[in-house]
Amino acid sequence: MNKETSFYLDAVRFLAALAVFFSHVGARIYSGGFLWQASSAGTPAVVIFFVLSGFVIGHVSGRRESSGTTYFVARAARLYSVVIPTLLITAALDWAGARANPAAYDHVAQMIGPGAWNVPGALLFAHMVWDGGARIFAGSDR
Repeated sequence: MNKETSFYLDAVRFLAALAVFFSHVGARIYSGGFLWQASSAGTPAVVIFFVLSGFVIGHVSGRRESSGTTYFVARAARLYSVVIPTLLITAALDWAGARANPAAYDHVAQMIGPGAWNVPGALLFAHMVWDGGARIFAGSDR
């Protein structure tokens, strides 16, 4: 794949990720409905992002990752270099937020007890497997 095509695919994936971000920020709970127009862009942008990511992963694995082991190690390194810091930062901010405004966390699932699967489930990318709606560090109404 030449550099221009690679740059183009990365730019489209970035714009799709940005559209997903704004679709989440556009929810009434976060922006009071200020960015409501962006909320409908989320689903198509997710599809675009993952389809293009599939092409990029397919290209890379065909060129550089010739065995199942090298493919798995490369994918795990790319994923967990983002997932682990994100979960740690989210946990720290969640802890600080619960201390700063406990009333705002009345509806949030506890991490010990029924919600204890959230973090290990997220590390395994399986936190939404059984009930289809488990959210990391959040209650059901978020």
